[in-house]
Amino acid sequence: MGQPSVTVFVDNVGTPHTFIKVDDGNGHVDYYGFAPSTPGDPHGSGKVGEGLTTHARGDRDNSRAGYIDDVGWSKTISIDNEQYDAINSAVDVWKAADHTYNGLATLGGENCTTFVQSVLQAGGVTGITTSRTSLPINLIPAAERRTLFDTDADGRRSPSDALTDPLHTPGTPAHEYKQSHPELFETPPNSTPTKDPTHSELRLNNDGSFTETIRGEGDNAADTQTNEYNADGVATRSTQVDGAGNDADYASRTAAFDTLGRIDSLDVRRDDGTRDMTNYDQNSTQAWSRIESRLDAQGREDYANVFIDDGNRTFYDYDQTNVRGDRTWQTHVDAQGRTDWTYVTQDDGSTDWTDYDQTNTRGDRTWQTHFDVQARTDWTYATLDDGSTDWTDYDQNNERGDSTTQMRFDAQGRTDWADVIHDDGSRDWTDYDQNNERGDSTTQMHFDAQGRTDWTDVVQDDGSRDWTDYDQTNARGDSISQTHTDALGRTDWTYVTLDDGSRNWTDYDQNNERADRIWENLTDAQGREDWARVTHDDGGVHWVDYDQTHQRADRIWENFTDAQGREDWANITMDDGSRNTYDYDQNGSQRWSRIESHFGANGRAEYATTYFDDGSRVVVDHDYYNFGDHKIVQYDALGRGHLVGSMMDRFPGLVFPPAGGVMAFDGTVLATPQNPNSPGTSSAAWIPTDTGAICGIIETPWGTYVDCA
Repeated sequence: MGQPSVTVFVDNVGTPHTFIKVDDGNGHVDYYGFAPSTPGDPHGSGKVGEGLTTHARGDRDNSRAGYIDDVGWSKTISIDNEQYDAINSAVDVWKAADHTYNGLATLGGENCTTFVQSVLQAGGVTGITTSRTSLPINLIPAAERRTLFDTDADGRRSPSDALTDPLHTPGTPAHEYKQSHPELFETPPNSTPTKDPTHSELRLNNDGSFTETIRGEGDNAADTQTNEYNADGVATRSTQVDGAGNDADYASRTAAFDTLGRIDSLDVRRDDGTRDMTNYDQNSTQAWSRIESRLDAQGREDYANVFIDDGNRTFYDYDQTNVRGDRTWQTHVDAQGRTDWTYVTQDDGSTDWTDYDQTNTRGDRTWQTHFDVQARTDWTYATLDDGSTDWTDYDQNNERGDSTTQMRFDAQGRTDWADVIHDDGSRDWTDYDQNNERGDSTTQMHFDAQGRTDWTDVVQDDGSRDWTDYDQTNARGDSISQTHTDALGRTDWTYVTLDDGSRNWTDYDQNNERADRIWENLTDAQGREDWARVTHDDGGVHWVDYDQTHQRADRIWENFTDAQGREDWANITMDDGSRNTYDYDQNGSQRWSRIESHFGANGRAEYATTYFDDGSRVVVDHDYYNFGDHKIVQYDALGRGHLVGSMMDRFPGLVFPPAGGVMAFDGTVLATPQNPNSPGTSSAAWIPTDTGAICGIIETPWGTYVDCA
């Protein structure tokens, strides 16, 4: 049984390439190589090719392992059967994995070099470089690799003929293979030879690093790609230049990679002078995975995109041309692509913050906040889930009399309430009945700095208004003063609660529906009426004073004053139910000045006194003789009295003098007077009678009587 082996081939012509030959030692040989599924495509789907080919035979779909006529170096390593089987198994696994091809073995892709290293590692082959490298030439051991480069005049080292033209350089695998298999180097009929799509130049730098320059063909002949590799053959930088100017995507594109083949940065320069820069956190040392930036033709940053590790993203839009009112606009998008927040820096230095409840965890949809240039909150605007909005305006410059004004608008944009906090700490609350659910349209409340209610103002649906003023500082004699005005602004009533618990009610007849203008009363702390005062339309005033505390001998004291403030009458109800009345001739229209009367608890008159303008008076003593039989006595201005006579309820309007007879209230003598020489006379006018006697008229509340001298 023969000795199995594996051979590594390195091709440095055109597009650098490497592939392997696996020999079981008994005549069965397989060739394997990894290349792009589409020839010339540096990044995309890859596939494992099998078998050898030459450019003369062609390989239009990259189905072969490699071109033997481009191989300038090879190495065969003996292996055992287990290694042989492991290598073939690794090839099968690679085929099934459907790897992405990347010419530099970056961006998570694989290339021909990583393929060869992977299957060699699986087979335990140590005679070749198996640390990750992306440059085929780095598979060549260092000592042999140095012999394959010539030193240039500038001190750099360029590949020798063995690497650049192996087919015509004796001793190379390509040259030797052509000698033994000349038929492979001839193009059969109906076949199309395949040219290498690129021209590649490789330089070995003094520090052991490599610089590879690849040029295109035809219309792309001016295009170049410069790849830089470290001494281990790991790609560190790749720059593509659209020299032909036929690629709209870029003028140049530079990618930098770390030693693990992970992209570190990407710099794309465009024909219009703009530039796209991407910085990757391939080491996961930052909270973001990459940052994309756009610079305009003047080198000013236009926008940036920061991709966060948790899948979120923050977008920065800069107003570098100063065409907007802001400098910077930031937008944060969550992992589901929903806007989380925005942050706008305005030209004046103020900022606008908008927070979206995209996860629906709060009661609002959007919360906006504006900060001034000193970073002080200027206003906030919250849109709630039900469509209503909250507006808060802060007086951060201390230009107004309030520190904060808040307003709530419902989903229809109607004002629901307002809350104003003043500089002195007091507060104004206004509640609007925008849904017309209450009997009022607006309710306003003012609170002092200690949170105590100062006043309320309620505007009713009919246009009337209720004002309530609280004496929360105890500076007045009342605790609460309420006022109701009608839709025309006229006072309807007031209601004042005094500090001692008593209450003063005033009712105004602003519609002129009653005979009075104003009706007032006072109730004490126990709810008992203390007094009432009624001002009538003619200016007269009716006063009622109640002895609700039982401190006086009367229950009720009433009087009436006319429009000139003169007392017209008074009525006093005593505790025992009796009553005193006073009737005043305040306007001088009568011959008497006042009449005083007393009524018993049963409501029956007991006595009455009429005071005349000349100083005389008439006293009527009711029920003096008998029930319903009343005595009448007249006193002159000097106080001298004489008996006028009596009146009887059963003879209304008649006076019975002591001398006998009877007199009618109109002065007609019905009988001879009892005492025609009585010294007492009234000051009333004297009138003649048919008897020739001179008689005076006596007027009382109960009728007009006659006294004859």
